[in-house]
Amino acid sequence: VIGVKGDCLPVNLFDINKEIAILVRKNDDARHICNVLNDNGYKFVYIPRTPIDDLGTQNAYIYMELAKYSKDNHYSVYDFINEIPRELDNKQIRKIDRLIQPLKSKNITEERINEIIISLFGILDFTLDINELEAFSKVVLSEEYDNAYNGENHLHRVMTIHSSKGLGFDQVM
Repeated sequence: VIGVKGDCLPVNLFDINKEIAILVRKNDDARHICNVLNDNGYKFVYIPRTPIDDLGTQNAYIYMELAKYSKDNHYSVYDFINEIPRELDNKQIRKIDRLIQPLKSKNITEERINEIIISLFGILDFTLDINELEAFSKVVLSEEYDNAYNGENHLHRVMTIHSSKGLGFDQVM
């Protein structure tokens, strides 16, 4: 871990062949640093803090898993089901699978997202919060948040401290 103050980014102190994470406080700073590094020949990816990250509610994890399902082609309904804290029978799993499949579509609308979440939360007997639903819709409908949930393992990342919570990195600045 290297701490940095000011505009100096000592990337040359790191092994460029290993994973590097640059952690900052604000999305705008992360985006700017990523652009500067890339303009200087490095290959960094900006991982934004998302509206779901800001929820802080008990259902936030469900929305995070649904966002992964929506944006990661390798994330299946079974990956999602494994994160739900209740037992579901095969009939319920098939019903959920059919219900959430449209979340993978690039052409999904906010209205359709709302219908899916309302139905899903009914099946799971979860309480629905409109602020959560709005945050989730914003993430699914915007390509801006793809890197946060698409499952791609980027070697060099710039992200906010909050977005990095629970992740581990070889080298951190």
